[in-house]
Parts: sequence; C-alpha cells; structure tokens
Amino acid sequence: MSPEQLKGKPVVVGGDPQARGVVAACSYEARKFGIHSAMPAATAYRLCPEAIFIRSRFDVYRSVSAQIREIFCEYTGLVEPLSLDEA
Repeated sequence: MSPEQLKGKPVVVGGDPQARGVVAACSYEARKFGIHSAMPAATAYRLCPEAIFIRSRFDVYRSVSAQIREIFCEYTGLVEPLSLDEA
C-alpha cells in the first residue's frame, strides 16, 4: 500500500498479530482504539481488527541507525549507543 492509501486509516507497524509480535508504532487513528507501542500485536488486533498491520523493516532501521551514528561520531567521540534509535 502507498502512503496515500494509508492516510486516515488505523495503521500498526510491528510484528504479526497471529504470532508473538509487538507493536513498534501506530497511527493516531489506531491510537483511538487504545493501541500503543510495546503492546502485543494480538491485543492490538482484538482492539481494532480492521487495522492495517505492516511488518517492521529492521534491516532498514539498522542501516539508517548506523548512518546516523557515523554522523554523531564526526562531531564527537562521546557517543554511547543504546539501541537502534537512541544514542
């Protein structure tokens, strides 16, 4: 689905709701149903079965995180990586 097709719809990014997935992020439309990050995807599905579930792309996140960390290190050696999206 294109971003235009997702606009205004409840969207959940994360794991498979039929497995042991977890919500990584969700749209404001999904939040209206009580869905939030770190919630089990199965719970999110029960709260909003019409939500559009999109799998996380960890390979892309990891790559961009490495690029951002390189930029940090250009300015200081005092960078402490904590996770993919925090330093």
